[in-house]
Amino acid sequence: MKTRLLGSSILAVSVCVFLLALNIGQREIATTCWVTSSLMFIVAAMILVTSTLDRSHVTAGDPRRRKI
Repeated sequence: MKTRLLGSSILAVSVCVFLLALNIGQREIATTCWVTSSLMFIVAAMILVTSTLDRSHVTAGDPRRRKI
């Protein structure tokens, strides 16, 4: 639960930084905000996917035996 909250928070902050980059007139700062937002989005996606995969439990059945 904590990892999903962390991932969602990082994703929300990433969107806010991206919107900030759209409103800034200085090119260098806007580029920095865009790169930061992209990296935060990737980190948030990795956290959310990892937490989703950790919650799923997949078990394999017994392997089939060949009849000779």
